This record gives sequence, C-alpha cells and structure tokens, in this order.
Amino acid sequence: MSEENSNESAASETAAPPAPKEMQIADVAALVAEMNLFLSRLANLAPFTNSQIAVADWLVLTVLAKRRPSIPQLTKLLGIAPLRVRSIVDKLKSRGLIVGQTSESGSKAITLSPDGQAQLDSLNAELRRLFDERPEKFSQGLAGRDKSFFAIAKNMKFLLRMVAPPATETA
Repeated sequence: MSEENSNESAASETAAPPAPKEMQIADVAALVAEMNLFLSRLANLAPFTNSQIAVADWLVLTVLAKRRPSIPQLTKLLGIAPLRVRSIVDKLKSRGLIVGQTSESGSKAITLSPDGQAQLDSLNAELRRLFDERPEKFSQGLAGRDKSFFAIAKNMKFLLRMVAPPATETA
C-alpha cells in the first residue's frame, strides 16, 4: 500500500461524522399530524368498529395478554392519563373482558378474562385478514420499506425520551 493511500485511509477513519441535520419544529408538527391521522384511520377500520373495541381498549387488552400490570403500571406503559386508564379498565371489566381486583389506588394486578382473550384474538385475526386481503395497501406498500417500518418503533422510543418530563429528584 502506498504512503498516500495509507494517509487517506487513516484520515477517513478519524474524520468526524457529519453534523446532524437541525430538527425543525415544523417536522415535529408534521410527525404528530401523521401519527394522529394514522390513529384516526386505524380506529375507523372495520375490525375496531365491528368489535366495539377502541384502539386504546385494544392496547390495554394487548398489554394484559402478556403482563399482569396494575393501573399505575398501565398508565406508565401506555402513556395514557390515569383517569383514562381507569375508565378503560372499568369499561372492559363491565364487559367481562378483564378480571382482577382493582383497588381505589389501582395497585392490584388485572388480567384478561377468557372472553377478553377470545375478543383480542378475534380482533387481531380480523386485522391480520384485513392486512392480508389488501396487500396493495399493507404488505406490498411496505415492500422494501419493512426495515424502515420496524425502525419506526425503535425510533419512537428515542422520541419519547426526548419529550419525557424531567425526572423528579427525591431528597
């Protein structure tokens, strides 16, 4: 290897990465608008409207299928206000979709009932069928973008950390 090539190689290895592009507030607004539109359209898909299970209900049921959280834990996991989580839990409990003691503090664990699991499985199967029946909108629409699509969830965690409230210090 020539000395010149060696110097170029060393220089390229020590070169600083390019400066990140400055984030524009308009980009943040556009992202929020697109996420809101996505959630609105998701909520209006037939599997949700036919089952009378809202997207927020579905999220709670999905978490309960894997964990036995308390209401405060659900609030933290889903980023939904405590009163809204309590309302969702009460509604799902009155429909027989979840079981468990829910204390006033919300500290007791809750879980899916067998009917709740069946409803969740049915809703998920309907969503899967919808996605499979409309490949031009879903599967084919993601062709070549599937890695980008799945990276969204990973990047959302980063964005969530950016807007998280500051941790409170305890004395």
